[in-house]
Amino acid sequence: MADILGVPLSFFFDGLAPGTPEETALRERLEQPETIELVRLYYAIPDDRVREQFLEMVKAVAARKPAADVPLPQAPMQRRRGRPARR
Repeated sequence: MADILGVPLSFFFDGLAPGTPEETALRERLEQPETIELVRLYYAIPDDRVREQFLEMVKAVAARKPAADVPLPQAPMQRRRGRPARR
């Protein structure tokens, strides 16, 4: 709704007493562009069953605790491919 009206999400909370640091941190995360994009894309999934499966996958990934001594995998570097040589 904030995007439609062209106002920041905080506009709707003006005048409210400030929350705890944890509440403030949560509010800031919810206002991030990638959070808003993720929610939009989630609801753009037309199949209810696929949407539910996606939600369960996200919950499982979020609950996973990486081992302290194992580095998280990095995204593979994309190799640029040139045009094949002409014969």
